[in-house]
Amino acid sequence: MVSIDPYGYVQPLSLSTVCSAISIGNAKERKLSEIIRTYNIEEHPIMKVLRKEGPVGLARMAMNHGFKPTEYADGCHLCYEARKVLLKYYPQYLAPAIWYRKAKTSFRKIHLVSASGRLNRYVDLKGNTLDTLLLAAQDPDENTRRASIFALEDCISDETKDKIFNLLEDLLEDKAKTVKYGALEALTEVLPYKISDKAFDKILGFLNVDEQWVRWRVVLALNKACPQLDTKQKEKAVRVLTELIKDEDIFVKVRAYEGLLNIKDIEKRSFPEVDEALKEESDFVRRWVFYSFE
Repeated sequence: MVSIDPYGYVQPLSLSTVCSAISIGNAKERKLSEIIRTYNIEEHPIMKVLRKEGPVGLARMAMNHGFKPTEYADGCHLCYEARKVLLKYYPQYLAPAIWYRKAKTSFRKIHLVSASGRLNRYVDLKGNTLDTLLLAAQDPDENTRRASIFALEDCISDETKDKIFNLLEDLLEDKAKTVKYGALEALTEVLPYKISDKAFDKILGFLNVDEQWVRWRVVLALNKACPQLDTKQKEKAVRVLTELIKDEDIFVKVRAYEGLLNIKDIEKRSFPEVDEALKEESDFVRRWVFYSFE
């Protein structure tokens, strides 16, 4: 699996929760399926070193270009500072560049927010951590707001889920793409739950954006939300998914079929037009749909 940022840059999922702005391609420039198919970690100068040597390896690379290590909060901080130096030499792999330029003054704050979420798993400071992250979600800096979204995922419990889910739904309307797309990504991970009509319509509204990967994320959200959708939402989802099985993007198409099959199974309904359309698909698409559905 991969993560795609609001600028279209694709990150391996193994790094997406730790390292931002390490790219294996851009979904706005190449098909996502092609990026994934051709990715080879041994040919990626940044990922190859990170896998074998970690942040210290990147620091050694950066030292060849004038980097002078000092003191750092942890390995993540060292990694980030080393990548800032390496950006000039590996721009296609360290992207988007805006992450390194805009975050110069806010990195420590972003890192603290991210660390707070992880700390919540192990330390009995849950109330304080949650309050801190809820405040961070209103920070003027968009990178801090985005970091708080993913940190809050580590704080979800029976006691906190309603408050966190409501916040994520509100952030779908954030003025910054990085934040509202981050909220969409986070909601996709925590679904299914009883989503509000306002948030449901806002998610559907993302189908109108240019970024293809966002549309794929919307279809995945619909797919996961199916068990908890009310009758009105479900009918709207059926109409949307039926149109999306015609999509040119194979990821969108397959996820749309999966969503319809989920509704068909849950509701014990019949979708003859969808069954006929699936019969006309390539063997690859049919195998993928049925494999994922099973």
